[in-house]
Amino acid sequence: MAKLILPVLLALATLGAVTWLLRPGPGTPPPALVDPASRPASSVESLTVVRATRDPLELLDSIRFPDGSYLPPLNGAKGKVVMTWPAGRPFSPVVGKIGGGQSEEWYRHADGTLSTTVVKFRSDLGREDVLCQIANQLDTKQLSREDGTPVERK
Repeated sequence: MAKLILPVLLALATLGAVTWLLRPGPGTPPPALVDPASRPASSVESLTVVRATRDPLELLDSIRFPDGSYLPPLNGAKGKVVMTWPAGRPFSPVVGKIGGGQSEEWYRHADGTLSTTVVKFRSDLGREDVLCQIANQLDTKQLSREDGTPVERK
């Protein structure tokens, strides 16, 4: 037993010394917690202009938007899908596409809304299905509590 303890202690001491010697020096910034290439699309990312079509036969796979325009689905999704726009919010046309490469692709709408397509397994259907996701900017002045009183903006 004593023969086993000495090599283990020596290995731990060596590991500690190597870790201490390889630590970053003062003034070295800490490593990024997220790889910049995997960050989600941001508003400063370049916008690729896209042109919608009104002819559904022009695209084999398509998203039909509420204004009757069609664009290809994003993120490798295949099939035809109808985008349901949030009630009480006027539809805003697509002005371009952001993302791609190693990040998700999103359509940017004129009002800043983002929309995309994803493929998800639907247990109710027993298969994968193409779904639309919408990310609206929210005006906090419109928020209210369950009792109807408005939430004050800080």
